[in-house]
Amino acid sequence: SAVPTGVLIDWCSASPSDRYVFAARSCKLFDTGGRASEGHNNIDSVDDSELVISETALSVLSNAPDRRAVIECYLKRFTPSGWSGSLAEILKKRVPLLDALNLGDAEELKPVLATARANLERRIAAEELHEDQEERERTGSFE
Repeated sequence: SAVPTGVLIDWCSASPSDRYVFAARSCKLFDTGGRASEGHNNIDSVDDSELVISETALSVLSNAPDRRAVIECYLKRFTPSGWSGSLAEILKKRVPLLDALNLGDAEELKPVLATARANLERRIAAEELHEDQEERERTGSFE
């Protein structure tokens, strides 16, 4: 069972320099909007419009003394460790979520998030090319 957000933040506050980064590496990053993960074991199978950054992840970010370090942890987790279907489509669903990470439109986070968006968009384009090539190889003729 998950640790309540308030308890996690209190724990992180006891040693903020290391615990917020630890929490960023391990807390639930994504959730579903309307149903808050009820019945969703695979977050990548939900409708695009339902995917959000979890309340816990946002709380960790908003309370962290080093928001840049927390965001960098989150960005490493934007690519799933396993998936079915198109990775490019999964990553496309996650691009708009970068905006949620800029709490209060913080100036110091804008360059980090702009770079992350550009990198993610390049990754999506490369993945689409790869997936198209795989599809052509699978369905190509034998003439």
